[in-house]
Amino acid sequence: MGRRRRGVPGRSDAHATLDAALQAAGDQGRLVLVRGPRGIGKSTLLTGIGEEWRRNGVRVVETSLAGSGDDMGFAGLVRAVRDHFERIGDAHVVDATSRLAAAVAARETADDGSPEPLVRATDALARLSRTLRDGGPTALVVDEADAIAAPTLALSTFARAGCVVVAAVTTGAQPRTRALARAADTVVDLPPLSARAAGEVIGERFGGVVNDGLLDALWAALGDLAGHPPTVLSTMDYLDRRDRIVRVGQGRRQHLCLRDSDNSIELAPDHPLAVRIRTGGPVAGRLAGAATVLPLRVDDLPLLAEATLGDVDAYGRVLDDLVAAGALVVQQGLVAPVCPALGARIAHDHGAKSLGRLHRAFAAALLRRIGRGEQTDPALLADHLTAAGATMPPDGRMAASLAAVAHATQHRDPQRAARWLRAALRHAGGGPDAEQILDQLLPVLVRAGRYGWLAEAVGIAGFRRCLPSHTYSDLASAALLAAVHTGTPVTPEVGQALRDAVPNRVDALDLADWWLHPVGPPPLSTSDPRPPAEGTLLAPAEFAALRTALRLPVKHDGTGAPAVLDDEVLLAASLGDLVAVVGHLLGPRYGPPPDGPLATHHRLVTAFRRGDSATVLTLARQMELAEPPGSAAHAVARALAAEVHGQRGEAALVEQSLSGVVATPPFLGLRWWVTAGTGAIYDQPSLLHDGLRALHSAPGGGLGVELSLARMAEIAAWTTDAHAPRVLEHALTASRDHGYLLSEDLGLIVRSVLEAEPALAQAAAGRARDRDDRPTLVSACLVAAGVSVQTNADPAQCLRQAHAAAATGAHGAPRIGALLRAHGLRPARQRAGQPSVSAVETQIIELIRDGHTNRQIAARIRMSEKTVETYLTRLYSRTGCRSRVELATVHLPLGSRE
Repeated sequence: MGRRRRGVPGRSDAHATLDAALQAAGDQGRLVLVRGPRGIGKSTLLTGIGEEWRRNGVRVVETSLAGSGDDMGFAGLVRAVRDHFERIGDAHVVDATSRLAAAVAARETADDGSPEPLVRATDALARLSRTLRDGGPTALVVDEADAIAAPTLALSTFARAGCVVVAAVTTGAQPRTRALARAADTVVDLPPLSARAAGEVIGERFGGVVNDGLLDALWAALGDLAGHPPTVLSTMDYLDRRDRIVRVGQGRRQHLCLRDSDNSIELAPDHPLAVRIRTGGPVAGRLAGAATVLPLRVDDLPLLAEATLGDVDAYGRVLDDLVAAGALVVQQGLVAPVCPALGARIAHDHGAKSLGRLHRAFAAALLRRIGRGEQTDPALLADHLTAAGATMPPDGRMAASLAAVAHATQHRDPQRAARWLRAALRHAGGGPDAEQILDQLLPVLVRAGRYGWLAEAVGIAGFRRCLPSHTYSDLASAALLAAVHTGTPVTPEVGQALRDAVPNRVDALDLADWWLHPVGPPPLSTSDPRPPAEGTLLAPAEFAALRTALRLPVKHDGTGAPAVLDDEVLLAASLGDLVAVVGHLLGPRYGPPPDGPLATHHRLVTAFRRGDSATVLTLARQMELAEPPGSAAHAVARALAAEVHGQRGEAALVEQSLSGVVATPPFLGLRWWVTAGTGAIYDQPSLLHDGLRALHSAPGGGLGVELSLARMAEIAAWTTDAHAPRVLEHALTASRDHGYLLSEDLGLIVRSVLEAEPALAQAAAGRARDRDDRPTLVSACLVAAGVSVQTNADPAQCLRQAHAAAATGAHGAPRIGALLRAHGLRPARQRAGQPSVSAVETQIIELIRDGHTNRQIAARIRMSEKTVETYLTRLYSRTGCRSRVELATVHLPLGSRE
């Protein structure tokens, strides 16, 4: 039959089943039914299997029964066979086809109700199938087999006479589908693609490795449609045409990344669901539009009909049709598009003005009801007034009404309150209520994590005169928070206006400028001796604590001691993780950003500290697409990516990543940390002196200082240079002289070297292990091991703990392995505190992650379902997992036990 092929990406199981059916058919034939919902990729699978079989010597006839011309499919089969075989001039087949065509024509013209015409047509079809079989392996591939009323007789007859028939149907309970399933020898149910399989499909089409950030965004936008190959590929095609797919890297290392990841992903304009809504008439358009911007309750259909002067029964019928078509869903009484990408497409097709007018009509209908004395939900009215946007002319009374409703719900639902207050500020204009609304809006936007809107509010209010000092102070803090979270600098005009209005809060504006374009430390204002005015966003003490955490100079002006910063915050701040730092300082007053460069950076730093090197590289690539490219967060991301590449021995990629980290403060320490960690041997005294120079030359630029000092401690613990502890002590003194606040764990690690006491580093290791901080844990274990060697103690346990902690990440596993071998030790077989898994168990876990059932897993790895259950029971017991979901997400190293 020829060589095997790779198959359609993501459908290896289905391909294997179809191949097995072809092999098993022999002279008996085979009927295989392929089932799946619309858009799941049935046609793609049939096309792919047909091409592969044809290349392997099988004669393949492909057809669709849509528009067959008769209710049983005979005429469609005649056309398909005739079109295929008349081209190659097979006389026997042409003759058999002609006999079948005559029998079909006689059946169509018969009017006496006799079964004889059908019997003759069936016999002629069977003879045709046998003729085809006699000429060699033959397969009939039939798409849309359920497009006719009774396809079972024709398809089963064709199969029983000796050919392989593969028929695709849409999942459903209609009689024709059930009858085909009963007649089929094999039924292949196509599940939605897993994320991994979708990545394969995309990579095959577009060439490259799909970045996890792109796959995550695509999966979230497509929702229930994410596992449908045609939808995935058409959406990717549309993104690529709009220049939102970026290729990072070269050759096999090329990664497909998403540009403008903060913007929504839309279905392609020609997607069947988008076309269905667009061509469904004005009622379908208004209904879909109403469900896109705000949640639409089924109970609100009468209101929609009143607002649009429509018929409520017509809306009900169209809703049923769109739900049946899969475009809209109704869950818990709420109507919504089937996925966010369809919602974005609907919004794009309507346009902002059209949707605004629709919600203005909603609001007008609600106001009429209020005028009639009917009970109306104030929140619903506020929602529609807000969604109406600029189509609703400014109205001071609406501003007051929106602000009042927002005040009642701002703590319970800050997202909704933020929308209402944003609209209220627009309606207030320059009126007397604007100042009060602004004071209310700024903290709600921060609590809701809406930093793009925060930047908008600063742009609107920054030019206003005669505001209270605390409002200007809040605007300066808001400008800082908006700039660092969105990556968009404060405009020069707004910045200058705020500097003129609050000369004693320019530190916040300077910090925003420095974060986006870091060169040396940001200056401290000395132009105004007065203490900054208290505000509700960022109090002076909190601002001082923020600078302290980032190891930046702090002006001591008697405004109070900074907030207490624990090791977790100091370590995060050392890598510029402002989300963690500001979240610690503001507590419930702060809402983490759902997207944007700072959100990506926070996830990257978290992944690095948890030892997830693959995610570090994924997010570092995503950061390269965020603006502006020279921010402090970008430099740290490049340094962390360089560290990962260094531990993997990828010298060229280390150099490439470090080229984006400028060799000036505040990044000298980070650059040295990466460079010093790429070697496998620590006994190089010059490394310590280089590290000391890097710290000495970076006053006020302490990003990465924790990592740099910890690496210096590692080197000092292992080098034979007697002067190493003194150099380390000088580095510690230089850091303190710069005003850097250092973590307690780092203090224990450094003291362990200076006092030649391994127990101090072991104490730091225990604390780091409790919070799953891999860099600190590895450094502490390495220092404890090195000091043990210097004090003639056994380093084996500490080295093995360091190796176990580094094994799943990029924290020096090759270097630690070299140290183990240098001391005659072998790496431990499994991570401390976690069981290893066998190759079979790893395969089971991977199949669970891909969504396979126990029965499917048993078939894939050729064991009984009971044996699979036994393996799972053992895995649950050893890992502590209580469900398949937990087991699918746990990370377990591969061991040698079977």
